[in-house]
Amino acid sequence: MTEFAELKLLPGAAMRVALPGAGDKQAAVQGKYVGSDAPRAIVAAAQVNADFRVGVKVAVSMTSPTGIVTFASQIEAVGTAPFPHVFLLYPKTVNLRNVRAAVRVNVGVEAQVANFSADDHLEMQPAQIVDISVRGLKLASATALGDIGDELVIHMYITLEDIVRDITLTGIIRTRTTVANGENCGVEFTQLDENKRVLLYAYVFNMVQRHGPQT
Repeated sequence: MTEFAELKLLPGAAMRVALPGAGDKQAAVQGKYVGSDAPRAIVAAAQVNADFRVGVKVAVSMTSPTGIVTFASQIEAVGTAPFPHVFLLYPKTVNLRNVRAAVRVNVGVEAQVANFSADDHLEMQPAQIVDISVRGLKLASATALGDIGDELVIHMYITLEDIVRDITLTGIIRTRTTVANGENCGVEFTQLDENKRVLLYAYVFNMVQRHGPQT
């Protein structure tokens, strides 16, 4: 078990609040974590319906930067202003399932890739970033990108809310898998300066909070 306070969650983390039930009969709403007032309550921004009443027991799941958090709680209050929200009984401890040491998120972002270890791959060619973490990414390409151990240069655009930044990353091919329409490469990042690391952390954690981690 993990203390809720140890999670150090940031506002915006994805939440799911579900009433007791099974399968399709289980009523649930999606929301976002707003904050907490230990040891009394946590606040979720969510549009609840008439089934969600004060005193009703609920099962909560939410994302942290490195895993999935689950706990049992109950509804303490429901409000509509300044936005629809629900107060949940503060959980002293929660279950934390670590997904990865460096959590990955699915992105499907277009990129341009060049291989600095092979003379015949020096020109940029298109690829897609399937998923990404702060330590590496998976590339999908219709053509060969190189061999295991080769150094790649990857150019992509990162979007944070309404901010767009172009970034060039370097990495080493660690895995290669042949697929029906080309190949997938697992790449481990190398030589990232502080500014790139900060931007990468912000991007990955923002995607985790918005869409959840890759499971």
